[in-house]
Amino acid sequence: MKNLFIIALLLALFTSCTYYSGPQPMGSPDMDAFPREMQGTYLADQSKIVITSNRIDYWADKTKASMYSYVSDSLHIRSMAPWIIGTTRGRFASGGDNYSVFALKLDENNPNLLYGIQTDEDDIKKDFPNVRHSVEQHSVTTSNGVPEPPKDVTIFDPTPEEFRQIIESAFAKKRADADYKGFERQ
Repeated sequence: MKNLFIIALLLALFTSCTYYSGPQPMGSPDMDAFPREMQGTYLADQSKIVITSNRIDYWADKTKASMYSYVSDSLHIRSMAPWIIGTTRGRFASGGDNYSVFALKLDENNPNLLYGIQTDEDDIKKDFPNVRHSVEQHSVTTSNGVPEPPKDVTIFDPTPEEFRQIIESAFAKKRADADYKGFERQ
């Protein structure tokens, strides 16, 4: 249970609450480790990420304890060059699995780590109206561990190419933000 809580916290740092029907991209095999060239320590303002072969640690504030997750049944990593896609499996408070995504890649121009914040569900529905999805009633647990009342939750089931377009669009949008910074390799 503690591992699921840590995964939920780690996930909140990398992505919005957009849910998928399973690990992404669909049909790609799981990797058993983060790529060697991505492993290392990265800093951005007060945040820090440390990636080892089978673990990712995140500090929202370098003066506090880290949140971490191991590559396992609850954290799938898959390649979608140039991205490494992390899919975390969680549980809705009302029961049933949910899958959320974060994307990492090395900057093309230097050894820094860029992270992709995925587009929220309204943007996906607007920009990619043909992506298969279902709407289900679920109670979602907030970051402080309190279940919300049941609400409609959209669960997306994109093809691998649709998923690539979603991630690339979200990253381009995020990178255009004036305050966006990558994590600098230490």
